[in-house]
Amino acid sequence: MKKTLTFLMAALVISLMASCGGSNEAQVSEKGKMLMGKTWAADLNADLKGNGEALKEETGVGHEMELKGDVAKIGDFLAAKWLFGRGQKDPSKLVYSISTGEGFFSATVESGLWELGADDKTLLLRKWDDEKGDYVETPEEYTILELTNEKLSWQKKGDLSPSYFVAK
Repeated sequence: MKKTLTFLMAALVISLMASCGGSNEAQVSEKGKMLMGKTWAADLNADLKGNGEALKEETGVGHEMELKGDVAKIGDFLAAKWLFGRGQKDPSKLVYSISTGEGFFSATVESGLWELGADDKTLLLRKWDDEKGDYVETPEEYTILELTNEKLSWQKKGDLSPSYFVAK
């Protein structure tokens, strides 16, 4: 009787742990899921326009540059592409990577951890530091200005103008 009772208690504890413990997968808001749903490629013409407007506000001198034709194609090929997701080895971590190029000619230039603030507008990025073999302690802070299924724009804390991206 005592063995049966011990067995039943152990089975109950295990089943409660399994049902209450849930997954250790990182929780992500709807905005976070929108970030994770696609690759975000830098929109170079929108960046040029935004930088021109910021320059004009600061100095009174602006520009109206636009990449066209082959130059635009080369720029799009080399533009940074951001990918947000969960860690493959540890789904409790939210990871990002930045790459340039495409296909065989792509290279990851930065990776790290990301976190979206409770306001769904503050994005914190902690880069991986190869020399230290760990993530940097102080995250870079970005404010998300726009996030739709097709567009993303944010402004890094301290920068004069936003960065613009399109979904790929």
